[in-house]
Amino acid sequence: MIMKMKKSMGAVALALGFASAAEAQQVIYITGATSFRADIYYALRDMGLSVSAGATTGNNTFTFSGVVNNTTIGTITNGSQGVNVQVFTALTGAAEGFNTLINDLSPVYTNVSGASTTYINGADLAFSDVQQQSTPYANSGTVNELSSTDGLASSFGAGIAVEPYVWVASADANGKVNNVTPYILNDIFPAGALPLSFFDGVASDANTSVVLVGRTNDAGTRIISELCDGLPTASFDPAQGITQYAVGGITGLNAGTFTGTYEELGTGANFEGYASSSTLAKALNVRGAGYGIGYMSFNDAGSLLNGAQPINFQGVSPFIGSTWTANSTPWNIQGVENGQYYNWSYVHLFENTKVASTSFINKSFGPDLINAIEYEVVHPPAGTVQATDLIGRMNVNKGNDGGDINPGN
Repeated sequence: MIMKMKKSMGAVALALGFASAAEAQQVIYITGATSFRADIYYALRDMGLSVSAGATTGNNTFTFSGVVNNTTIGTITNGSQGVNVQVFTALTGAAEGFNTLINDLSPVYTNVSGASTTYINGADLAFSDVQQQSTPYANSGTVNELSSTDGLASSFGAGIAVEPYVWVASADANGKVNNVTPYILNDIFPAGALPLSFFDGVASDANTSVVLVGRTNDAGTRIISELCDGLPTASFDPAQGITQYAVGGITGLNAGTFTGTYEELGTGANFEGYASSSTLAKALNVRGAGYGIGYMSFNDAGSLLNGAQPINFQGVSPFIGSTWTANSTPWNIQGVENGQYYNWSYVHLFENTKVASTSFINKSFGPDLINAIEYEVVHPPAGTVQATDLIGRMNVNKGNDGGDINPGN
């Protein structure tokens, strides 16, 4: 595994007492993008580790522990084999992951007994589906980037995977809202709602509203959805305030209350939105809430129910076939690879500069975790379909988040 190092503080990190592979147990703290949590979850499982009780791929916080063993062919090749590890994972959003790495602001992790804990250095590793310059922490500090061999060999030059996104019509909007365009998205981000006639072209639907249901502004999924709102036209600026809605309003936001109607969270409210796409999907699943659209990864769209379903982006379907069934209908991965469906971004793995360049995390665990993730991408678990892709399979690339599609991988 090849690693792209932007900055090395190996000697300093060793002086701070980072663990070496020779110690009894290695402890690793991971944060970052919630949309990539299923791939992280399954990759840790493929490394032979056991997850804490009750944790599933729908959790943003989970802890794995055990002795790393090569349960899948060729995934453990960089020295993690046989090492006893405990991996704390608390996914708080891609942008917030940079804040965690740079400013040592620890999320709340949960250990195997269910007790909460924090980490003095915030996190060792953070996954992100956006680059640092696309976040509010563009000029805040330096992080290291670990990359796959495919990522370094690509025209893009870094990353570990490709993550596609999808716009979704709520349960009530099924059959009425079937496509989004750049013009619609540029209008609905600041306004928060548009007439249904904008979507279906039926003049009599002008008095029915379709509302925007979305994520907090530290979510890479929200940043990418704003940047990718309509190539080759100018993208919506993620620094601008937007208006979004939630089922049950503020009281129901991320609180497990998914009943009621869509209520406005506040004009220009940057931080107000669902903390993860799994909760966003639950809101879009509610029947009787009203007409809404939202954005999420292919992975998270697997939890849509009650008629809530993916819709076309710029007239291109995100799935293959005339009908869609969650976790059964194949995603349009070929369209992503060939540049026909361009609502996607690169997934990156960043590292705290306090992690020594000679440490177990940097030399062994990080690269082996990337290997396990790459295996999971093309070998999705039973009952699921492939929802992410390898950079090496791409026939197109983007030079930056939300950028134009270019030939080459």
